[in-house]
Amino acid sequence: MNGLVALLIAWASLAGCASWAWASDTRALGVPRFGRRSAWGRVAGLVVLQGGLAVSVLGWAGGLALVGGAWMLLGGLYVAALNGWPEATQRWAWRTGWAALALAACSVAIERLIWEWRA
Repeated sequence: MNGLVALLIAWASLAGCASWAWASDTRALGVPRFGRRSAWGRVAGLVVLQGGLAVSVLGWAGGLALVGGAWMLLGGLYVAALNGWPEATQRWAWRTGWAALALAACSVAIERLIWEWRA
């Protein structure tokens, strides 16, 4: 179960990449939709949630390594996909990233409840 949850936590990085792309002037997406302060807040909140979930599942070293590696790897893949399909990539990165974070949070919460109920 930890492997699937770790994958979902890593996938949530795409929502942060999409938030930052909407706040930046990009060739693929055009003018920004909202300001950089709002993007900083969204990305910082996402990283805190992502880091907290990752640390609770994998421990300190594994959790922080997962979050950092996910941002590097999926950020690069996101930029590559954004050059080919800008609108679809942006939409689906935003949707699936937040959905993955929500699923990971729910699965961690359910796992904790089950362990507490068994004890």
